[in-house]
Amino acid sequence: MKLSASLPIWIAALAAAACSSSPKKPAEQAVAVKAPESVTMTLAESGSAGQLEIMGLALSSSRYFAGLTDGAPFTILAVRDQSVASLPPALAANLGGRELDALIGFHVLPGRLTAEQLAQFTRLETLGGQRLCISDWNGEIEISGPSNQALGLPPARIVARNIAVGNGLVHVLDGFAGPSVLSLYETACGSPFLSQLIAAAEIAGVADVLAGEGPLTVFAPTNEAFEALDEAQVARLLDPSNREQLLTVLRRHLVPGRLYADRFHVGTLVGFGGGELEFTWRGGDFFVEGARIVHTDVEATNGVIHLIDRVLVD
Repeated sequence: MKLSASLPIWIAALAAAACSSSPKKPAEQAVAVKAPESVTMTLAESGSAGQLEIMGLALSSSRYFAGLTDGAPFTILAVRDQSVASLPPALAANLGGRELDALIGFHVLPGRLTAEQLAQFTRLETLGGQRLCISDWNGEIEISGPSNQALGLPPARIVARNIAVGNGLVHVLDGFAGPSVLSLYETACGSPFLSQLIAAAEIAGVADVLAGEGPLTVFAPTNEAFEALDEAQVARLLDPSNREQLLTVLRRHLVPGRLYADRFHVGTLVGFGGGELEFTWRGGDFFVEGARIVHTDVEATNGVIHLIDRVLVD
């Protein structure tokens, strides 16, 4: 099965390309500020306490609550209780632990942003790291995420806006914006095009890194990229006795942090292993170390994946 014919099917299943790759106008770099520790009280003070009790409890029990600090500006996209209650039972049953953290982290934005400011963007980075998508339909603002389609969730509409709470703002949604709830490792495992990469990662002992805290950016060679190598070279790389050599190769495909496609630039970047990766622009495409980037911005809880058409070997 050819990559070009089947790639959109996999991406649609992951809902990894749910929005445009760049803001409507140049966006400021997102700053990793945190919401104040009185976040539950904040929602109660918003005048929508009867509607937002579940959201307040979820925020308090998420991984982000322990690191909350006073004084930092924030924006909460708060989901009404009735919307939480209307979730399909099968989906609601799986919202625990990491999934809940991903969901909550996706509904808090660093900085104090009015609805009018939100409408100036197509994408914004959340406290959890992933990007949400924004659409403005003649003043009606919709929020969605990379997994809304896959989870069967329509975009959430802002139904109450610009509720001032201390140094933050609350916008009330009538539904959820769905983040990815899969790690880099799980996302790659779900792709029919990355099975060779997963096999290599397991042999090299990198699977735990791809499933770990992150964040990481992965330039993921497709199966066709591995097939383009000499058969003897592939056999040598995947031989467990050559684990250290394989580990060195795979490290070249990792970059610390989340590097989205709209932040690619011509020049060099230090990779996960400490070596430099060279980015070039030719014929309308970006290349990393001579490998063409064939698909971008596949979201995961702990990073982002870009597919490339060549394995980065010397």
